[in-house]
Amino acid sequence: MGIDTGSALVVGLPFFDVVEGVDEFYQKHELNLSIVYPWYDCDYENCLIGVMLHGKDFEYDEIDETTLMQNITTAQHKFKKLTGKDGKLYVSPNVT
Repeated sequence: MGIDTGSALVVGLPFFDVVEGVDEFYQKHELNLSIVYPWYDCDYENCLIGVMLHGKDFEYDEIDETTLMQNITTAQHKFKKLTGKDGKLYVSPNVT
């Protein structure tokens, strides 16, 4: 068991702005949305939940602007369809 440190570009919201509890996330959204943990052993109240655009462990990621904008728009629509809420774009560490 180890700690993986990476980064995340995600369209979403803080965890409890999307769901009322952890059980709700795993019942409704586990297969479609990702959890972003900004630090090791982070409580859910400090996590983000959303549609992951890019994120890799231990390396950088490259994407052109046109593709990035298309991916953001697609992710915003998906997040809205799944949650009924307007997601925001976040850049965050992701420690798992």
